[in-house]
Amino acid sequence: GTSKIEAIGLIKGNDKAEREEHDNVLINAPNHDDDTDSDDKRLVEAADFASMDRLRLLMINHVDLKGRCRRMPKRIKLLQWQRCPFKSLPPDFHLKEVVALDLSYSSIVKVKRNQGWPTRRIAIFLASLMSLPLMFLTFLTSTAVPLPTTLAPFVLLCLCLVSATPEKLIERRMVKEIVFEKLKVLDLTACNELTITPDLSASPGLEKLVLDRCDNLVKIHESIALLKKLVLLSMSRCKKLKELPDCIGKLGSLVVLDASNCPKLKEARERERVLEPEGPKVSLSDLLNWMLQSDSQVSNACSVDESVMAQDKRLLEKLYLSGTSIGKLPFSICFLQERLRTLHLNDCKLLAEVPEWIAGLCLLEDLSISNCPSITGLPNAIGSLKKLQSLNLSHCNGIENLPDSVGGLESLTKLLLENTSLVDLPESVGCLGKLKILHLGSCKQLERLPSSIGKLGDLTELILDGTNIDELLPSSIASLQKLQLLSVRGCRRLEHLPTGLREDLTVLREEQQAKKRI
Repeated sequence: GTSKIEAIGLIKGNDKAEREEHDNVLINAPNHDDDTDSDDKRLVEAADFASMDRLRLLMINHVDLKGRCRRMPKRIKLLQWQRCPFKSLPPDFHLKEVVALDLSYSSIVKVKRNQGWPTRRIAIFLASLMSLPLMFLTFLTSTAVPLPTTLAPFVLLCLCLVSATPEKLIERRMVKEIVFEKLKVLDLTACNELTITPDLSASPGLEKLVLDRCDNLVKIHESIALLKKLVLLSMSRCKKLKELPDCIGKLGSLVVLDASNCPKLKEARERERVLEPEGPKVSLSDLLNWMLQSDSQVSNACSVDESVMAQDKRLLEKLYLSGTSIGKLPFSICFLQERLRTLHLNDCKLLAEVPEWIAGLCLLEDLSISNCPSITGLPNAIGSLKKLQSLNLSHCNGIENLPDSVGGLESLTKLLLENTSLVDLPESVGCLGKLKILHLGSCKQLERLPSSIGKLGDLTELILDGTNIDELLPSSIASLQKLQLLSVRGCRRLEHLPTGLREDLTVLREEQQAKKRI
């Protein structure tokens, strides 16, 4: 019977082919670009699930759940309810066992129902109560009148109340109110009704929070500070998100922060901080500064103390700031030198330079700065990034030369330079012994390649399409025994290929897609 069912998927016919998004979370989701039939929902009675006591996985995409949910299975571990029609989850839907919750493309604005007084009102009320016994004790200590023995129990009670701070009492109350105590993954992708993220105080164990493409999101709720186990925070392509609460700086477990393609998210600027009821706001540079400070500093400081960095290592390994309006990199990034491995700054139109201190990111493996037209070059210190494996400078039209120090990138396997204004490559490129992919397509100012290119023994792919290379390629190319693809389409001035090329080398020349030179 149905009592043995452990997994159910009620999915529209075209959903299966659309699941190509969200590769950074545990739950797959359909492509947001295809919103056809988004209102064509299937009506399902909640009572139909009542006998499925062993149900663990429930996928009810495009479903309008009718009836009371109190008899729904209480041991569901994964709930995928894309395009959920409700503003909040049904209050009688028991989800205490849920580990992964996918509400993407939904009308959801709140995840949990309100329970009792809001925490802030409790704090104000308790603070006023705490002041009474404190005032009484102050009065007793300021008088010389002997304390009657009959008042001793009352004094003891006052001492107990004073020691029980409002914060402790609030914390105990919140423990009782936890609704999703086992929730680890929450996906709210493209929930366009959201203007502020839900109160997440009911999910203290959350590890992955995805807010990508929430078009109307303007604010991150301060309860995010309670997510001490949060590892991934993704809010890419939130078009209206401008600023972030400073409490994000307390996320000491954060490994991946993706704020890419948030065009209104800007770097810090000199301005007066206005304290609003929900707390001060910070912009991008402030956020990074505070994320690198201890909790005790977060509330008191705006600068980073280098001595503190030695004791307080944050976990951030991947930082995505592509498509933001930053004009310069926050200096605080350099203090991630013992953790940061990925830094993406693509499409930052106002970014003017790559600073010298980037050499301090000694573990950096992936640096992508494509389509940043204001950048005119790389610092000489770039060669100090001994762990760097991928460098992407494509579509940076202001770059005309690379520093000789680029030859010091001993771990580099991929160098993408297409559509730049490069005139030539330094001879030191021949020192990149591990380089496998070199793209120089559409570098219309490039007229020659260095002869040292023949030293790239691991090179497998060389793209020269649309360059202005004159007459001949260096004969040393023939010594590249691992080269599999040589593309010279659109190189109008190139008359001949070097002799001695491997017979099985694939050469793309002119408009032919694949032509083997024999």
